[in-house]
Amino acid sequence: LNPGTVPPPVRPTTLPDPYMTRVSIESQEISLQDAVVQIAEEAGLHANVLPGFQDLKIRISYIKQPALSILEALGRQFGFTPVRDGTVDVLIVPTRDGAKPGDFNATGAAGPKITSANNTTSGNDVPKDDTTKH
Repeated sequence: LNPGTVPPPVRPTTLPDPYMTRVSIESQEISLQDAVVQIAEEAGLHANVLPGFQDLKIRISYIKQPALSILEALGRQFGFTPVRDGTVDVLIVPTRDGAKPGDFNATGAAGPKITSANNTTSGNDVPKDDTTKH
C-alpha cells in the first residue's frame, strides 16, 4: 500500500451451513435411527437421539436434499423434531412417548407417502433439485 491509500474493505467470510448441505440417502431397509445418523453425518453434523425415540425399519429415498429438510420431513412422519444445537449438533427430540409411527403419517398430496406394511418414505415434501432424478 502506498502512503495515504485506504485498504479495501474486508468482507466477512460466510461459512457454509452444514444443516443445509445437500445429501442423498437410499435404502430398501434401514433403521430410522441409522438413517437419521447417516443423514447428519453426511452433512457434517452430529445427531444426538434423545430417549423415547421410536426406532423402526423404513425404506427411504432422498436425492441431493438439504439435510435439515430431510430430517424435518422424517420427523413429521415418524414423530420427532430435529433441533439445531450449535453449529454442528442436531438434537432428535421425540414428539411424544409411546406413540405409534403410523400416528405421524403426513397428509396431503405434497406430503411423504407411507404404507403401514413397509413404512416407505420419500422426499415428496422436500424441494427437489431440478437437475436430479428423484
